[in-house]
Amino acid sequence: MLAIVISLLFGIAAIASLAVIHASTVHGARRARQILAELAGEELRAARITPPRYRLKALPPLFAAA
Repeated sequence: MLAIVISLLFGIAAIASLAVIHASTVHGARRARQILAELAGEELRAARITPPRYRLKALPPLFAAA
């Protein structure tokens, strides 16, 4: 009886470890696709001139004189 319980616990641990490996692999692949998409977007953005999406705020008068 004890051997059956121990083997079931090891089986559950093995299934849990496979689930963790699968989840991390899927997460890593998703992250890799995201990085490649960002890099491709940077190359496309560098090829054309676009206006900045934000405006720089004017410097305060104290720092403008320096």
